[in-house]
Amino acid sequence: MRCFIRRIIYFLLAFNLFYIPALPSQRFVTLKSNVVNLRVGPGMQYPIKATYECRNMPLLVIDERDSWIMVKDIDNEEGWVHASGTRGARFAIAKHKTQLHRLPKQNSRVVSIVERGLIMQVKKCTQDWCLLYNADIKGWVLKTNIWGISKDEIFGRGL
Repeated sequence: MRCFIRRIIYFLLAFNLFYIPALPSQRFVTLKSNVVNLRVGPGMQYPIKATYECRNMPLLVIDERDSWIMVKDIDNEEGWVHASGTRGARFAIAKHKTQLHRLPKQNSRVVSIVERGLIMQVKKCTQDWCLLYNADIKGWVLKTNIWGISKDEIFGRGL
């Protein structure tokens, strides 16, 4: 009996030591290159639905099949892209014309106004704000004004 219990404990320990959790099913990725095809299905044999011509465009992953991921863009267009055409770098896109602030506070000085569709890198996010930047500008924006970050995400240094 003890031998049996010991084997079960060893089995459970081994399983937990080698268990690697899967990536979250719904997460954001960005396009790795300037041209990525959006397909009707998960494979090269499926017709091209659209072609993205925008490096760093954020996409929401909604499903995965082998090396293909089903994504949704800011306009709710859905389709399949090959995983090799994406990466995990964090970028966000302005949903509409919006303000970037010097600090993560509504009454903070406005450092810039960005147009709808501008893609910027995300450095960190608090509960309600994200720090965005590109070569020209850097500032805080309310999460509700950008697409590419989940509302619950909090990450980055010094939060």
